[in-house]
Amino acid sequence: MNLKRNYVDIRGEKIFYLENEGKLDKNILFIHGNMYSSSCFIEVIKSLEDYKIFAPDMRGYGNSSYNKKVTSIDDFASDIKEFILKLNINNFTVVSWSLGAGVALELSKDREINNRIKNQVFLAPIGYEPYSVNGADVLTSNFQEYLSNFDFINPQKNLEIFKGLMTFNMGLIEDSFASIGMKGDELKKDNIRILFKTFIYNVNMPGKEEFERNIDSAIKQRNLEEVAKILRNYKYFGGKLNKKSTVLHGYDDRVISYMDGKFLADELGARFEKLNDCGHSVMTDKKDFVVKIIKKFVEE
Repeated sequence: MNLKRNYVDIRGEKIFYLENEGKLDKNILFIHGNMYSSSCFIEVIKSLEDYKIFAPDMRGYGNSSYNKKVTSIDDFASDIKEFILKLNINNFTVVSWSLGAGVALELSKDREINNRIKNQVFLAPIGYEPYSVNGADVLTSNFQEYLSNFDFINPQKNLEIFKGLMTFNMGLIEDSFASIGMKGDELKKDNIRILFKTFIYNVNMPGKEEFERNIDSAIKQRNLEEVAKILRNYKYFGGKLNKKSTVLHGYDDRVISYMDGKFLADELGARFEKLNDCGHSVMTDKKDFVVKIIKKFVEE
């Protein structure tokens, strides 16, 4: 598949997006999660060449600019709204993952955009409870328990290193790797690899090229502190979607409990499917199934 790399100007920001040559009457909008960019969907997109794809990097992620700081999830939703209007995307299926699902939920509250949305597929969505309830804060406080399940050389010694990973506070871990000559982006990438393997890809690892591509996306993130605050406070208030929608959530998700996905689906009036042998990266662990569901939604 030939994916075009484009930019669109939105309120002083240059928003990067991937686009293909698909049919304009079968549109899909992808909205990525935190620490990632549009690149996280590339392997899924490769299986959707018959459809028209739009996959933006949100403000402060990937190849998009970050001239004005985000203060709430509404800022992301407002950017994506303008993206949709500028590119005149109509009758489209929204496929959103994790943080991106919260953005999609806020978009659904906008009448003008909701009239353009055909249906929605949510992958491991945020929205049921603020992230501090079962997200990074809990993972950090319970790290001793998590570490005990992994074959690390010296878990006790590395505990502070992993706490640093959860907040990207690289100052906590610089000295730990200085003796082996790691610094700067090399150091950050190596620690993000550990973080991803532990929490995102705890069931299946993506291919090496895809994995490193996603590591590069994480390195480019410039809005970490602002997004952390958003995640600690965000909860969806909006009631039923009144559009066909489905929530796909992995039973082995270590970032967001699958039960939160179920409860959110109940609030939305969406179909819920618990996926066994599946972690937070639903499109990695259950790629073929995700593609099948997306195609079904687009064709309806």
